[in-house]
Amino acid sequence: MLQNKWTFKVAALTAAVFAASCAEQKISQLENEPRDEREFNNALANEYEALAKKETRIYNDSIDGRHFAVKGLQAAAGMFVLPEDPMRWDIHKKDLPFLMDARERMLFALARGGRFVEPELGAKTQVAFDCLVEEIEEGPNLHKDQKKEINVCKKLLTKRLGDLETAVFRNGPVRRVHFDYNSSNIERDGMMTVAEVATRVNKFKDRRIMIVGHTDPVGKASRNLTLSQARANAVKDALLAHGVNPSVIKVTVGRGELKVSRKEFEPNNRVTDIYLY
Repeated sequence: MLQNKWTFKVAALTAAVFAASCAEQKISQLENEPRDEREFNNALANEYEALAKKETRIYNDSIDGRHFAVKGLQAAAGMFVLPEDPMRWDIHKKDLPFLMDARERMLFALARGGRFVEPELGAKTQVAFDCLVEEIEEGPNLHKDQKKEINVCKKLLTKRLGDLETAVFRNGPVRRVHFDYNSSNIERDGMMTVAEVATRVNKFKDRRIMIVGHTDPVGKASRNLTLSQARANAVKDALLAHGVNPSVIKVTVGRGELKVSRKEFEPNNRVTDIYLY
């Protein structure tokens, strides 16, 4: 019986040493891995590296440390890395509503442009969420600092998620250029919008653009379709003049009359929308 206990202890120690070695190997690989040129992926790789080191070197959690190091390597390689799904972790049902709500809000904010508007904040928000999922699964009594870690991760996530949602609301991925009646000439305010978009696109190399022109419903539909295309083309030409690479502009289309409840002479319908994604 004593021999079996020692055999079990040796096996457990060997497994722990092996896990720690694997975690450190992945962390070392991540430290030396060239970063993807996209701002969000770059920041995400750095945040996962920091989390992997904390789990492995401070809390001796080599399994989760390796897991987060691998996610960092994926981000560094340019892969699309999602936040953890709490349903796949051993999370008590009382903690799931908060986590699932936060995850849904975060994914919505990231999809609405958070990865581009605030790439570093977006990455910090995602990793704070993963940190919280991991800490909650382990429970508040695993070690003396566990409750503190849960509270730190939760506060970080709440603060960063709120800031991210505010940034996306203020700097969303859609910009609108207005036109005068029956015109495709871009006025001063429109040129300012074009210049702002060009600055953002030239700064973040992974930005892509879709340009959609519209008119109000007044006049013949065929004429409005032609005019909406001319407006879309005018915005495209203005962006190119501001140094935007042509390959970034994926779609330039006129869709004619903007769908409204009634035909009216309405300036807000004479627009071209610029979608950033």
